[in-house]
Amino acid sequence: MEQTDMKRFVPILGLVFLVSILAAGPAWCAPKTEPSPDAVVQASPEELRTLVRLLEDETARRTFVKHLKTLIQLQELEAGSDEKAAQSTGTLERLFDAFDRFANQTLDQFRRMGQEFARLPEKGMDLAVFFLNPANRTALGYLALYTLAGMLAGLGAFSFLRRTVSEPPLVRPGLWRVAGIALVRFLSRAVPWAVMLLIVFMLYGLTPALPLARNLVIIALVILCSYEAVAGLSQALLSPEGASVRLIPLRDENANYLYVWLIRLARYTAFYFLVRQGFALLDLTGPTYVLIQNGLFLLFPLIVTIFIMQGARELRARYTAPPAEPEAEKSRLGLAFHLALRYWAWPTSILIWVTFIFQLAQFRTGFDYLLSGLLGTVIVGLVLVVVLATHDLGFKKLFSVGELVRVRFPGLEEKANRYLRAVQALTRTVILLAALIIATYVWGVPWGVLLASSTGSLILARGMVILVTLVLISAVMGGSQIITDWLLHEEEGKEIGQKLKTLAPLINTTLKALTGFVGAVVVLDRLGIDIKPILAGAGIVGLGVGLGSQSLVKDVINGLFILFQDILNVGDWVTVGDKSGLVESIGLRALRLRDLAGNVHVIPNSAVETVTNMTKGFSRYVFDVGVAYREDVDEVIEVLREIGTEMEADPVFGPDMTAPLEILGLDRFDDSAVVIRARATTKPMRQWAVGREFNRRMKKRFDEQGIEIPFPHRTVYMGLPKDGPAPPLEVRVEKEREV
Repeated sequence: MEQTDMKRFVPILGLVFLVSILAAGPAWCAPKTEPSPDAVVQASPEELRTLVRLLEDETARRTFVKHLKTLIQLQELEAGSDEKAAQSTGTLERLFDAFDRFANQTLDQFRRMGQEFARLPEKGMDLAVFFLNPANRTALGYLALYTLAGMLAGLGAFSFLRRTVSEPPLVRPGLWRVAGIALVRFLSRAVPWAVMLLIVFMLYGLTPALPLARNLVIIALVILCSYEAVAGLSQALLSPEGASVRLIPLRDENANYLYVWLIRLARYTAFYFLVRQGFALLDLTGPTYVLIQNGLFLLFPLIVTIFIMQGARELRARYTAPPAEPEAEKSRLGLAFHLALRYWAWPTSILIWVTFIFQLAQFRTGFDYLLSGLLGTVIVGLVLVVVLATHDLGFKKLFSVGELVRVRFPGLEEKANRYLRAVQALTRTVILLAALIIATYVWGVPWGVLLASSTGSLILARGMVILVTLVLISAVMGGSQIITDWLLHEEEGKEIGQKLKTLAPLINTTLKALTGFVGAVVVLDRLGIDIKPILAGAGIVGLGVGLGSQSLVKDVINGLFILFQDILNVGDWVTVGDKSGLVESIGLRALRLRDLAGNVHVIPNSAVETVTNMTKGFSRYVFDVGVAYREDVDEVIEVLREIGTEMEADPVFGPDMTAPLEILGLDRFDDSAVVIRARATTKPMRQWAVGREFNRRMKKRFDEQGIEIPFPHRTVYMGLPKDGPAPPLEVRVEKEREV
């Protein structure tokens, strides 16, 4: 074993604390105050003779006994009232009283510290006188010699046992081999200190002088021996120098980190108990020494708090990363885990500080209350985990479907367990509420007394009404959402109308808002809040909004007319004023359109005066087909009919055409063409696709059959003179372009 290994100590605070208490127990016991003999009441002879006559007289004796019983009853009633008054004082009041007393004691200690420091020279003189005594020096020499002998014996035992300790193997052996190595390492570290303590204790028996010095050395050795024993045990468990002989399965970094912090806490614990037991044995009970002990004691929660904060930061950095699956972050259990992981350090640190301050202030009632509450909460939590696991396992086993049935009928399990999840959630909620009630009862909440009192009954009745109200609100909102989803659910062969798509979400939102408002009013009324001012204020606010927002009111009214008159719906292509586009939303305030270029136009409902709906029920595409004057119109009409027939039979465009192509005939004569008008009736929003495809086929067919689609041209007429034909128009070509 290396020399540095002897400086590594890991505490087991319970063992050190137990040994320290056993060593310094008599110093902590306060002497009991005996009654003074002067307190005995002396009676005169005349008073004694009067008492004898009273006891001999039967009537007087009965009257005297009756008066005594009455006095006893009065004292019992007074004691009962005092006890009830003490019980009525809450834990919080007693806590404040205890802290008040503690603060006063601390201030008193500071006031008397000056006196203690003033007596330091006197104590120094006493110490000098002690060392000047030859007998004391001789006794101290023997004590030093015996202590040195014990240290040499311990060093010899250490030198002998270190030979049995080998270096950690590179490959981890079996469990029993690891346990054997850990035991040898523990004994090699603890046995030398035990040998030293035993030798010193035996040799001190040879010198009866200076019992105080002997006790000081023995207490110090007991603390250090316990310190080294638990250090060896901790080193065997964590094995910071090698993972091959580590009993606790931790990574090297975590094991060394935990070992470092345990060593820090152990060293300070040993130092604290050395100081405390030294003060106790030296009978240093003045305010200065008490203040020093209290200051050293308060460093314990500070050290533990630093360790908790560091550990909490590492846990947050390791386990609060974004989950790989989005559902894991959205789950309630995952959310609760992340919240607990983020904030657990603060309540834990506060609880540790409160516990230590209770112990320091000697507020035994508060400490017992806190300890019992924590233990009860832990027990309730463990039982809750077991009950919930049994509950879920029972549901899974009782209502499971066989593997063969699941394979043969894939949807049967979901159908058979359709409402079981709701029942399971309800039973889990009941279990959680019961656990919460039990946990609060452990912390002292008197549920039985509260429910039996008039106030508790009133709270319970109003709570039930509020609960029923919330259930009804949830049912109405959930039912409205379910109906809306059912109405808007698209299935094969089922077409959802645009009016339904528009009105269903609007009615759902309005119903939810009204339900929430009514439910909030009922809940506030059950809570004892006067709702009349709220309703009056809402009315005044509504009147003010109506007067100050006339344009808004106009928008809302026009929006209602647009919705209920079925002028347009979501998904229609409309022209409102000079804006055209697809209707994306129809609200009570405005209409939103998106044009072909993707631009969004928001038009207030009050500005909607003229609406052109191009997709109301059906759509049409009008063809104005221009051909040359020399073409046969009947032939062109026949070609158009053939193209229409082909498109009706087309598997892509045929379903979009709801009627045959209509040839309206020769419509007009333009400057360079005759125009034949036709139209195609299609499903809404499909007229442009059908029209573009018709134009493509028409151009291709006209090119095949030589039907001319004229472009604008002009015929120059020179006119005829009266006396003969017109002279010829001579045209000279400057340059002929090769084709």
